[in-house]
Amino acid sequence: MIKKIEGKKPKKREAPLIPKSKPIGKKQTGHLSIINLLEKELEKKNKKFEELPKDPYTEEQLNMLWRKYAFVIKEKGLETFYNALIKRFPKKINDFNYQFELDNKIQVEYIRVHLDEFHQYLRKELNNYSIIIELIISDTVDTSPKYLNSKEKYDVLSGKNPNLIYLKNSLDLDIEY
Repeated sequence: MIKKIEGKKPKKREAPLIPKSKPIGKKQTGHLSIINLLEKELEKKNKKFEELPKDPYTEEQLNMLWRKYAFVIKEKGLETFYNALIKRFPKKINDFNYQFELDNKIQVEYIRVHLDEFHQYLRKELNNYSIIIELIISDTVDTSPKYLNSKEKYDVLSGKNPNLIYLKNSLDLDIEY
């Protein structure tokens, strides 16, 4: 059995109150704010951005690099981005701003992920860091024919080139539809 030993409890000594000296430093009157920190970061980026080169370039140079980059990303396996780039060139809004029309929202979201890398490529190659590309969804509907079967495809092609009908008849081809 365990016995409880009772003893005298030690008394706590109370220290005498000594007046402390006044603070030496300055008191911060402003509060730490995320918005203020973000604004300071933005100012730093803007200063750096203004110092970057802004060499002149032609639209032909931009279009050439546009196609060149399309083939680079095709090799990386980004077929959706590749097809969008070869379908249209960007539309110039002003000296450094361009609009790139895409067919649908899915393409916009897919390309937005890779847009920073594309910006850096164009800026580096043109030595102009003011280029901005904005992605928009095209209002125009694609009017290219959508073929449902091979007969429709043959009819369209033979309408464009009547020699196709002559070739079919002269070789006595029986094209199955």
